[in-house]
Amino acid sequence: MAKKTPNKNTINWPGAFQNVLMASINKGQLPVLLVGVILLVLIIKIPSQEAASIFYKTIDALEHYHILGWIFSFVLTLLWFFNSKRVRRVHANEMKRIAEEKTHLQSSAHGMKMPSSNKNKRKGG
Repeated sequence: MAKKTPNKNTINWPGAFQNVLMASINKGQLPVLLVGVILLVLIIKIPSQEAASIFYKTIDALEHYHILGWIFSFVLTLLWFFNSKRVRRVHANEMKRIAEEKTHLQSSAHGMKMPSSNKNKRKGG
């Protein structure tokens, strides 16, 4: 009988973790992921009565005393979001510029126009 080959498309927890990690690195969200993981570990390690007490004290403090912290957090999150978008756009433009320069250098080295490998490029343009 022939051996069954394992399905390489199955998702397991290390593969899922790797996908989340790579996506967060690509989108500039690794610090947020790390803070979330650290908070999750701290919550898991604290005894349940103490965790509930800390949670209620934190919510009470945020509701009554630290509205400025909420505003600062919201503004900081918005600034981070727009900065990440700007950085991705700058990076994409730089990659496009490098690709065009590489194509030009390859064409001049071969003495003929090289075909484009850009699948998104419109035909005739």
